[in-house]
Amino acid sequence: MKISTEEFNVILENRLTLTKSVLGSKGKEYTLSDDNRIHNFNIAGMRRGITPEKALDGMMLKHEVSVYDMINYVETNLEKLTIKLIDEKIGDNINYLILLEAMLKKRVELYLNSLKVCNSDIKEEKYNSIVDDSIKGKVVIG
Repeated sequence: MKISTEEFNVILENRLTLTKSVLGSKGKEYTLSDDNRIHNFNIAGMRRGITPEKALDGMMLKHEVSVYDMINYVETNLEKLTIKLIDEKIGDNINYLILLEAMLKKRVELYLNSLKVCNSDIKEEKYNSIVDDSIKGKVVIG
Protein backbone atom coordinates (compact mmCIF):
# COMPACT_ATOMS: atom_id res chain seq x y z
CA MET A 1 0.00 0.00 0.00
CA LYS A 2 1.20 3.52 -0.78
CA ILE A 3 -0.33 6.89 0.13
CA SER A 4 1.09 9.84 -1.75
CA THR A 5 1.79 13.16 -0.08
CA GLU A 6 -1.01 14.70 -2.10
CA GLU A 7 -3.51 12.03 -0.96
CA PHE A 8 -2.40 12.42 2.63
CA ASN A 9 -2.70 16.22 2.52
CA VAL A 10 -6.29 15.94 1.25
CA ILE A 11 -7.13 13.64 4.17
CA LEU A 12 -5.39 16.01 6.59
CA GLU A 13 -7.20 19.11 5.33
CA ASN A 14 -10.56 17.32 5.39
CA ARG A 15 -9.93 16.11 8.94
CA LEU A 16 -8.93 19.56 10.20
CA THR A 17 -12.00 21.15 8.63
CA LEU A 18 -14.31 18.47 10.01
CA THR A 19 -12.74 18.64 13.47
CA LYS A 20 -13.22 22.41 13.68
CA SER A 21 -16.80 22.06 12.50
CA VAL A 22 -17.75 19.27 14.91
CA LEU A 23 -16.06 20.74 17.97
CA GLY A 24 -17.68 24.09 17.19
CA SER A 25 -21.18 22.65 16.88
CA LYS A 26 -20.78 20.19 19.76
CA GLY A 27 -19.48 23.03 21.92
CA LYS A 28 -22.79 24.82 21.50
CA GLU A 29 -24.67 21.61 22.26
CA TYR A 30 -22.74 20.74 25.45
CA THR A 31 -21.94 24.10 27.03
CA LEU A 32 -25.58 25.13 27.53
CA SER A 33 -25.55 28.39 29.44
CA ASP A 34 -22.35 28.41 31.49
CA ASP A 35 -19.81 28.58 28.61
CA ASN A 36 -17.82 25.67 30.00
CA ARG A 37 -16.62 23.37 27.22
CA ILE A 38 -16.03 20.53 29.68
CA HIS A 39 -19.27 20.86 31.63
CA ASN A 40 -20.33 17.25 30.98
CA PHE A 41 -16.98 15.85 32.12
CA ASN A 42 -17.11 17.93 35.31
CA ILE A 43 -20.61 16.66 36.12
CA ALA A 44 -19.75 13.05 35.22
CA GLY A 45 -16.62 13.25 37.36
CA MET A 46 -18.56 14.65 40.33
CA ARG A 47 -21.23 11.96 40.01
CA ARG A 48 -18.62 9.19 39.95
CA GLY A 49 -16.20 10.74 42.45
CA ILE A 50 -13.40 10.99 39.88
CA THR A 51 -11.61 13.79 38.06
CA PRO A 52 -13.08 15.25 34.89
CA GLU A 53 -10.07 13.82 33.04
CA LYS A 54 -10.90 10.30 34.22
CA ALA A 55 -14.53 10.85 33.28
CA LEU A 56 -13.40 11.80 29.77
CA ASP A 57 -11.17 8.72 29.65
CA GLY A 58 -14.10 6.49 30.49
CA MET A 59 -16.29 8.08 27.83
CA MET A 60 -13.48 7.97 25.27
CA LEU A 61 -12.96 4.23 25.78
CA LYS A 62 -16.08 3.45 23.75
CA HIS A 63 -14.62 5.35 20.82
CA GLU A 64 -11.23 3.66 21.21
CA VAL A 65 -12.96 0.27 21.03
CA SER A 66 -14.66 1.34 17.81
CA VAL A 67 -11.28 2.15 16.25
CA TYR A 68 -9.91 -1.18 17.49
CA ASP A 69 -12.86 -2.92 15.83
CA MET A 70 -12.19 -1.12 12.54
CA ILE A 71 -8.56 -2.21 12.60
CA ASN A 72 -9.72 -5.79 13.06
CA TYR A 73 -12.21 -5.43 10.19
CA VAL A 74 -9.23 -5.09 7.84
CA GLU A 75 -8.58 -8.82 8.36
CA THR A 76 -11.99 -10.12 9.41
CA ASN A 77 -14.81 -8.08 7.91
CA LEU A 78 -13.55 -5.56 5.36
CA GLU A 79 -17.03 -4.95 3.93
CA LYS A 80 -18.02 -3.29 7.23
CA LEU A 81 -15.48 -0.50 6.69
CA THR A 82 -16.94 2.58 5.05
CA ILE A 83 -15.54 6.06 4.56
CA LYS A 84 -18.40 7.43 6.67
CA LEU A 85 -17.62 5.00 9.52
CA ILE A 86 -13.90 5.77 9.39
CA ASP A 87 -14.53 9.54 9.39
CA GLU A 88 -16.89 9.29 12.34
CA LYS A 89 -14.86 6.95 14.56
CA ILE A 90 -11.46 8.52 13.90
CA GLY A 91 -13.02 11.95 14.36
CA ASP A 92 -14.56 10.98 17.70
CA ASN A 93 -11.15 9.94 19.01
CA ILE A 94 -9.41 13.06 17.74
CA ASN A 95 -12.10 15.25 19.30
CA TYR A 96 -11.80 13.53 22.68
CA LEU A 97 -8.00 13.90 22.58
CA ILE A 98 -8.32 17.62 21.82
CA LEU A 99 -10.71 18.01 24.75
CA LEU A 100 -8.29 16.07 26.96
CA GLU A 101 -5.42 18.28 25.80
CA ALA A 102 -7.39 21.37 26.78
CA MET A 103 -8.24 19.88 30.18
CA LEU A 104 -4.68 18.84 30.98
CA LYS A 105 -3.24 22.18 29.90
CA LYS A 106 -5.82 24.00 32.05
CA ARG A 107 -4.90 21.71 34.98
CA VAL A 108 -1.20 22.64 34.59
CA GLU A 109 -2.09 26.34 34.25
CA LEU A 110 -4.16 26.23 37.45
CA TYR A 111 -1.39 24.39 39.27
CA LEU A 112 1.26 26.87 38.21
CA ASN A 113 -1.01 29.76 39.16
CA SER A 114 -1.53 28.24 42.60
CA LEU A 115 2.24 28.09 43.04
CA LYS A 116 2.53 31.75 42.15
CA VAL A 117 -0.16 32.60 44.68
CA CYS A 118 1.94 30.77 47.25
CA ASN A 119 4.81 32.96 46.07
CA SER A 120 7.19 30.02 45.76
CA ASP A 121 9.50 29.99 42.76
CA ILE A 122 11.24 26.91 44.19
CA LYS A 123 8.03 24.88 43.85
CA GLU A 124 7.61 26.04 40.24
CA GLU A 125 11.20 25.03 39.45
CA LYS A 126 10.56 21.65 41.09
CA TYR A 127 7.38 21.26 39.02
CA ASN A 128 9.22 22.12 35.79
CA SER A 129 11.93 19.63 36.73
CA ILE A 130 9.28 16.93 37.22
CA VAL A 131 7.75 17.77 33.84
CA ASP A 132 11.20 17.66 32.20
CA ASP A 133 11.95 14.29 33.81
CA SER A 134 8.61 12.84 32.75
CA ILE A 135 9.21 13.97 29.17
CA LYS A 136 12.56 12.15 29.25
CA GLY A 137 10.74 8.99 30.31
CA LYS A 138 11.79 8.99 33.95
CA VAL A 139 9.23 7.95 36.50
CA VAL A 140 8.77 10.70 39.05
CA ILE A 141 6.68 10.27 42.17
CA GLY A 142 5.84 13.15 44.51
